[in-house]
Amino acid sequence: MKLFTYLVCCWLLSCSLNALATPTIADTIPGQQRLMKQLSDATCQRLTMQQQRVEFASLSSVQAQQTFEQALSDVIEEQVPAIRQLAQRSQVAGAYEKLRTTLPTTVAIQLVRTCRPAASLYQKFSRTNTDASDAEKAFISSWGDELCQRLTALNTQGSLQKKTSAERTAVFRKEFMSSLNSRGPQIMQLYGPAGNNQQTVQYLGNLLSGYMLTSCSQMKLLLGSPD
Repeated sequence: MKLFTYLVCCWLLSCSLNALATPTIADTIPGQQRLMKQLSDATCQRLTMQQQRVEFASLSSVQAQQTFEQALSDVIEEQVPAIRQLAQRSQVAGAYEKLRTTLPTTVAIQLVRTCRPAASLYQKFSRTNTDASDAEKAFISSWGDELCQRLTALNTQGSLQKKTSAERTAVFRKEFMSSLNSRGPQIMQLYGPAGNNQQTVQYLGNLLSGYMLTSCSQMKLLLGSPD
């Protein structure tokens, strides 16, 4: 089954934005926070200009998501020279790869918290469908409980303690993808061919994040604790 990379991003963004505390991303690479703000400001300006041409309220959830992702992706790609220069100046091993991995998520969180056009788009594509069927609710609760048990076990073993938020996020990604792979056949059984499309992925991400935010205390430790 296809790995749902977008679901991971949607899940991380949704959890981070809905948790009471803003996840603190350690400035492990000098200048990282400043660059994040610059990218966020540039993306917000781009979205503000787009909103003057297209009414965001009229967009479908998929169109809203695509608009958000495209603007962010374009700005990051345009700033690759600046990202590379910052990485080289830092003299931190693997700095460029680390920045390319973490910036999309951290900038997206900053955008939704500080940029009105971005927040408007996010509300369109992150809205959880409350009309989930009984089969979907049972599937999500089973999946969420399983993932929460994994996180609880890791915390009991001390695997999450004293880690930075970026390191905890990496732990989550690993556990999530492992769990997702095992759930693939059930997703396909529940949705058929539609189990691989973007709308289903987004829908599942919203249901799962909503369930775990209320049912799994480990999520605040994982994504909401300060470094």
